[in-house]
Amino acid sequence: MKIPNFKYDIEWLQDTLPNQISDMFYCEGYGHSPVCHITGKGKKVLISCDGEMKLRYNDKTGKEHIITDLWDLMEAGIKTDDDYNNNIMRMEWDYNPWFTAYDVTHNYDPTLGEDTYDHLDFVEGNLLDIIDQVVKYIETGEVND
Repeated sequence: MKIPNFKYDIEWLQDTLPNQISDMFYCEGYGHSPVCHITGKGKKVLISCDGEMKLRYNDKTGKEHIITDLWDLMEAGIKTDDDYNNNIMRMEWDYNPWFTAYDVTHNYDPTLGEDTYDHLDFVEGNLLDIIDQVVKYIETGEVND
């Protein structure tokens, strides 16, 4: 995904370059799917798609699909945000994923011997909205309430 006039570095962490903005297209079904790192002004922030997804979808033939990750979405023919929006009336959510952000600037804890994540309390369903939240955090150091 190309973000116009973006002044920070983005490292995409998924196999393919993202083209969609809805959280469900980034849910790999593990409860925590890293999406990207954004770095700037001495900070490094991880955007992740968290939570589990379970979506019941009846296609045009009436066949029910149980969707739990982005690969199930593709198999059911829902490959874009527009596909989702055009079929929303045939869908029922049991569980939905979301984007969230973690400050991982200084994330190694030598006492624990592992990486730690400082959750920034951002929750969004839209990739561009969570990126906007992260940029504000990088620029101000403040978490929006």
